[in-house]
Amino acid sequence: MSKKTPPEDPKNTPLDPAAAKKAYEAMSPRMAALAKGDLALLNVDGQAASIIALTVSRFLAEPETRARFALLHVKTFDPAHLGDLPTIALTVSHAYVELQSARAQTTEARLPVKLVDDATAVKERMLECAEYLFKRHGKLSKEVASIRAGTGYRDTASDLLRLAKIYEDEKATVEKDPVNYRDTDAAEARTLAQDILTELGKAQSAEEQRCVAALTRAWTLLRTAYGEVQWAGQFLYRHEEPDEKFPSLHQSSGNGRSKKAKPAAAPPAGDGGASGGGK
Repeated sequence: MSKKTPPEDPKNTPLDPAAAKKAYEAMSPRMAALAKGDLALLNVDGQAASIIALTVSRFLAEPETRARFALLHVKTFDPAHLGDLPTIALTVSHAYVELQSARAQTTEARLPVKLVDDATAVKERMLECAEYLFKRHGKLSKEVASIRAGTGYRDTASDLLRLAKIYEDEKATVEKDPVNYRDTDAAEARTLAQDILTELGKAQSAEEQRCVAALTRAWTLLRTAYGEVQWAGQFLYRHEEPDEKFPSLHQSSGNGRSKKAKPAAAPPAGDGGASGGGK
């Protein structure tokens, strides 16, 4: 098989607000039909995820790519996902923008002093450990730098979850740090993150709560559709830079792959949701 150029840089993929609103309206019935137990927990930068999905959609529209996906039996891969993906990606973009607008009208909640102090201490200790151990690691050094740049309570919650994932994925490495590593930090980081999100949730305006719910439903549709496309695409292009052609939707936000609210049916989706709010 010939080697194809991977999809263009997501940063260069423009979004059309009018098209995004139209897509949102078209997908609203499907969003409303989702059962509460099927919703994926939100821990992704919605705008970044939608741009990645749209970039992949443009690659999927190429004749050669379509022909390759057509090789898959419909019982293995539902081709409807190819057509749905750009519309759902635009839906997520619109929902994300609506949420940011609602949040701009709401003053961020004041958190309990002890919660802020505990979260800050754990985050700083885990960051120092990760910065020292992964400063020459191509991928994780960028991840850690991104976490260090975070500001605000929502970033703190997200950053604690990201650090917990690094600790869990790289346990054999981080536990070697005799100064900063504590074997309870990953679990405590997740607990503190959830406590922060709970406190922030209490202060949400009705409009912000509506927007969070809408983005969660839009993200659930995107996670499902893109997960199927990613799984199939990485198989079909397994010898041709599959991770570049079908990257993680968490790539730009820095959030790691996390737990889902409910196991997906086979074939497995490529990205899951996790506790937390978008930044």
